[in-house]
Amino acid sequence: MSIPRLSLGEWALIASGLLTVLVVAAVDYQVNNQWQLDRAIAFFAFMLCFTWFCLMADVESSLLAKGLVAFEVVSAFYLFAGYAFEPIMVLLVVSAGQMPYVAGRYNNLILIILNIPFFVYSQYFTESPLHLLSLVMFIGFQLFASSSSQARKEAKENKEQLEATNLKLHATQALLAQQSQQQERMRIARDLHDSIGHRLTALSLQLEHAKHAEPSDFQLWRDEIGQQIKETLGQLREIVKARRQQEAIDLVAVLDQLHKHLPENIELRYPASLALEAPELAEQMAFCLQEAISNALRHGAATRIEISCPSEQPFQLKVSDNGRSIQQWHAGSGLLGMRERLKEFGGTVELKPNSEGMDLHLITAKTL
Repeated sequence: MSIPRLSLGEWALIASGLLTVLVVAAVDYQVNNQWQLDRAIAFFAFMLCFTWFCLMADVESSLLAKGLVAFEVVSAFYLFAGYAFEPIMVLLVVSAGQMPYVAGRYNNLILIILNIPFFVYSQYFTESPLHLLSLVMFIGFQLFASSSSQARKEAKENKEQLEATNLKLHATQALLAQQSQQQERMRIARDLHDSIGHRLTALSLQLEHAKHAEPSDFQLWRDEIGQQIKETLGQLREIVKARRQQEAIDLVAVLDQLHKHLPENIELRYPASLALEAPELAEQMAFCLQEAISNALRHGAATRIEISCPSEQPFQLKVSDNGRSIQQWHAGSGLLGMRERLKEFGGTVELKPNSEGMDLHLITAKTL
């Protein structure tokens, strides 16, 4: 099991949950006034499932996470059935904080349903039935814990989405800056051709005509000036031709822009130059790099990301991180989007675990 990097607040929440279970166990022991091995095992199993769940990297798409929460509820009911002690219901409050991650929008309804067996058992199988007011109070605590977790979950998702959008905007900004420079160069080249080029062409024609019309004393002068003008005109055409050709787009400019807006503790390494002559491919590669960096931070909790170029002919990029190394994974929208971007260039996207985290290979079939 890969343990995610948790904040101090998240560790505090885990400690608070475990402390709550320990307090309930201590009170239960004082009330029963005797040591019961099965109840001790049930409390320990509840704390184990709770801790395991909190330390899981990906809980929303995991059947194991759902099983852990279900086992918590079973353990709580076993303890309640063994001795219908009202504080045992506090265990459901602890589990309620995990419900939004496994039950989604139905978590509040499931919490209310889970209280029914406790109430029915206390009414028909115990001498001290659970009061309806107490049940409502416990349900209120559970809904509060569930709603707090739901709000925290949504806030985290919104933050991650905002960070991903921010990186995408900066990548687009860097590409637009380079494209704007290219458009300005093309405008200058067009203006040079339309003004100076036409004038030099006219002057060359005039001198060509003057060679036959004027006295032969100026023949040498005319030949020399005519040759200079022709050479200048040839140079001008070469400049215009070079300027009209779209220059290579350097992906390093995009990475520089992204690097400026990453958290200070994130280390991003990349080559000094990653130039592509095909602007369409460069644009798609830039968005793929932005998505790869975003995924490494959001899903892998990486602190170091390294980008390398294993091959230029054909062009390939490799993105390695030190985040969570996931042996079994499913392609999400980000990975599918990268594959769609490179598909028209005959490219592929491969994701593999490494010794520290994950390796993402962006491969194109074109030789640039």
